[in-house]
Amino acid sequence: MAYLELKNIKKSFGKTEVLKGIDFSLNKGEVLTIIGSSGSGKTTLLRCINFLESPNDGSLVLDGETLFDMQNPIKMTDKEIREKRLNFGLVFQSFNLFPQYSVFKNLTLAPTLLLKEQLKKLKKTEKNKEKLKEWFNSEREIIRKNCLKLLEKVGLEEKSYAYPCELSGGQCQRVAIARALALNPKILCFDEPTSALDPELTGEVLKVIKSLKNKDTTMIIVTHEMDFAKKVSDKIIFMSNGVIAEEGAPKDIFENPKTNELKNFLSNLSNKDGE
Repeated sequence: MAYLELKNIKKSFGKTEVLKGIDFSLNKGEVLTIIGSSGSGKTTLLRCINFLESPNDGSLVLDGETLFDMQNPIKMTDKEIREKRLNFGLVFQSFNLFPQYSVFKNLTLAPTLLLKEQLKKLKKTEKNKEKLKEWFNSEREIIRKNCLKLLEKVGLEEKSYAYPCELSGGQCQRVAIARALALNPKILCFDEPTSALDPELTGEVLKVIKSLKNKDTTMIIVTHEMDFAKKVSDKIIFMSNGVIAEEGAPKDIFENPKTNELKNFLSNLSNKDGE
């Protein structure tokens, strides 16, 4: 059984159909890369997966649990949507760090807020305040240590008390990656993670993403970095006009494209590179 399965995902904005029926599945530990021209629906698809947009049709099943099925829609509260969103970590194009907080607080903020919600629930059944305080402090220390490990993982342990304005674009994006990992998402998503970076900073971010690839980390990456897509992907989807025009292993996609849409897309990329 697939770890992630999407069926017939459709999304329209007014009369404009952006997604026209997207189907794909992903096994645990796989890296899926989505490529395609601007306007093909890549980012909208990611936003639907991350509960930032509501699809008009389709279903999403993750690790055996149906997170939504628009054939049998269930009205969800904001809290329920937030809880489902925690299954996914999304790294945006433009970092979206909180400028007023240090790097360390950017990482620890969401886990600490979740911890406080847990504390509220426990207070309803556990009346021993000292026991609750001891538990809370212990869990908060775990969050602190985990976030420091994540900063080390992305090569920024010495920047924990710096502010976003003191970092380069590449460093900000690496912080954003660490922040997404801090909530232990089941699926890690990247929306053009290097598009806002100067070329010399792109490599450091791609290196970090590549280092995350392992049997326990499942990733969906939207990117225009074709060389990177070839190296890191287990599977590639090429989107065109709101549909999956072609999908397959990197070698098949780049060396043996079958559709005219993909052939033209790759040819245009080569022409931009002066080849």
